[in-house]
Amino acid sequence: ATASCRFYRIPAMTLDRNGNIVVAYDRRYDSNGDLGNHRIDVAVRRGTDGGRSWSPQQIIARGDAYSDGQYGFGDPALVRTAGGRLLCLMAAGKNGYFSGMRHIGIVLSDDDGRTWTAPRELTAENFTDAVHGKTDELGFWSIFTTSGKGLLTHDGTVMFATNTLMGLPKGTWEGSSNCYILASKDEGLHWTLGPSLAFEGCDESKLVQLDNDSILLSVRQRGARGFNVSDAIAHNWQQQWWNEDINNGNPCNADIIKVPFMPHTFLHTYLKHPKDRRQLVLAVSTDDCQTWHDILTVQDGAAAYSTMEFLSNGHLAILFEDGSAGEDNGYALTFVTLTPRQLSKAIIGGRGN
Repeated sequence: ATASCRFYRIPAMTLDRNGNIVVAYDRRYDSNGDLGNHRIDVAVRRGTDGGRSWSPQQIIARGDAYSDGQYGFGDPALVRTAGGRLLCLMAAGKNGYFSGMRHIGIVLSDDDGRTWTAPRELTAENFTDAVHGKTDELGFWSIFTTSGKGLLTHDGTVMFATNTLMGLPKGTWEGSSNCYILASKDEGLHWTLGPSLAFEGCDESKLVQLDNDSILLSVRQRGARGFNVSDAIAHNWQQQWWNEDINNGNPCNADIIKVPFMPHTFLHTYLKHPKDRRQLVLAVSTDDCQTWHDILTVQDGAAAYSTMEFLSNGHLAILFEDGSAGEDNGYALTFVTLTPRQLSKAIIGGRGN
């Protein structure tokens, strides 16, 4: 633990326009709990040498949120726009997801993550909830964007997957979430949520674009992982499905990424252990995410959230919550890389060739 904070969680990662690494994460102070019961900050660090060393941490959204007056920000998600701007979206306010989380915070950087704007409320202005036909107003009772990263599509649109609730059934504490896509076509100035349902009964989800421009959604589930696919603008979603090739005993946020030097090839992290948050595995698909095969174990012991990025030198970087120091010590945010040769060898082995 450093800088008066004991617990760090929720890794996010992207590259700036020069190929340097920018990571964001939660500073959770004296509790590992989610937003809604204590103060959380969001901080960033930069790596200019491939992740061998890191800049001092910089708080970009400080606890005691502007929106509800206390507790703050959490669950950051990063993306770089076509113009090189870095966007970081996050949950904000004092309410947890199942008690009416209605605020999405956004901060911007136009100098590769060295400085950031003050947090603003994304849904307060220049926002359209196309699901409910509302402008500058949110129709959902609760919403948050999945942490880790967003997607920059081939046409320059920025997209994030969201969890949404209309409210809780009477007498229950937890409702069924649905996924809608939050998108911006102008570097994060204006945003549209929806209009169409991407996944019913969802949890934290990630987006990736296939070689034919279709958008694929990968959804956290208990058991077989959920998937759906749409057109290039994420408006016309098909019939959702579940793939037993990726089976999570413990539902947990994971990541999916395209391999840039192999056509139709994608990688997916997930937790393979039948019950606990442990055994972080990397799987590969060489048929546009239809079938998956495990290729290596990233962390055999305790682990949780993970995110991936391909570095400018072709190395695959994985940033994940490493619990090997023991539950009482919280998670370490661990950064590992695979060279293109190591990755290619693992992929070929995973395909049984």
